[in-house]
Amino acid sequence: MATVTGLTAARMGEIEGQSVIDGSIVGSHLILERFNGSTIDAGVVTGPAGPTGPPGTEVPTGGAQGQILEKVSATDYDFVWTNFLRAVALSTKTASYVLVLGDAEDMVLVDNVAATNVTVPPNSVTAFPLGTRIRIAAINTGLVSILGDTGVTLRYPSTQVATLLGRGASCELIKINTDEWILDGHGNLADYSVPWSLFTPSATATTSGPTMGGNDQRKGYYSIDNLDRVLGGATIRFGSTGSPGRGSGTYRLTLPVQGVDYEDQDYTCIGGGVVGIGVTHTAGSLHFNGVTPSTNNAVLAINGGLFLTHAAPAGSAIDMNIHYHFAYDKA
Repeated sequence: MATVTGLTAARMGEIEGQSVIDGSIVGSHLILERFNGSTIDAGVVTGPAGPTGPPGTEVPTGGAQGQILEKVSATDYDFVWTNFLRAVALSTKTASYVLVLGDAEDMVLVDNVAATNVTVPPNSVTAFPLGTRIRIAAINTGLVSILGDTGVTLRYPSTQVATLLGRGASCELIKINTDEWILDGHGNLADYSVPWSLFTPSATATTSGPTMGGNDQRKGYYSIDNLDRVLGGATIRFGSTGSPGRGSGTYRLTLPVQGVDYEDQDYTCIGGGVVGIGVTHTAGSLHFNGVTPSTNNAVLAINGGLFLTHAAPAGSAIDMNIHYHFAYDKA
């Protein structure tokens, strides 16, 4: 059997001492370190510098499952954890109120039976970010007026006013400029320049007016909406005492405000009515008086276009009553 005699202990130690055990970059050179402590310069091993990468940033600690990072200021890397979809916070107010930063993206509920105001402050007082949305709702019967403080402009259609008309009405404010907001009512804002009100109706006649007698009853009601449309009705009932008389000619029935007669030479229908004398009742259409135009009253056309007169139908004036309703444009 052959015997190996070349690898002596001294030779093995020499091999071990020359073995590379580590390396490092010094400048652009690779420096290798031997077991015995000596080094080898392996030469240049780095290439030209590449482009500078973006600076790193630290993700904020905390957060919860489903949350996302939101930038909260103009400062670089100023992020916070926030909910991706969150429920609207509700804030109930029982008196007039000025909006604050905490109302942004939430809903203010106004709970009052009396009229109250919700006021948008100027940017110099409360600097809501552009695009801020604030919802406002009335949850009681009181009217809620949305107001802009001095210097604040609220934008909304000319057919509306900034008033929530009682329970369930709502709107949304959206900031579009420094002191300018859109007021979106979703159809819940309405303008009743005259809310439901009472008036005293009367009946005159072209020849001689009727005499109502004692204990006569006269009731009328109407409203005027944001488009200047008048809506209402009335009842006139002759009295049961004294000397009531029907008068003569064509009756003209009172309207609460002047109207627009679109047909100057004709009769413009604005409603209808019923005339009752005794047990006889006759229905017809209510018109503006196109013969002698007057937009403060109307006449009731019955019997195929004949105007209501004292001649028909026959009966006792004591048992006479007139009911009429109307809808027309305010003059």
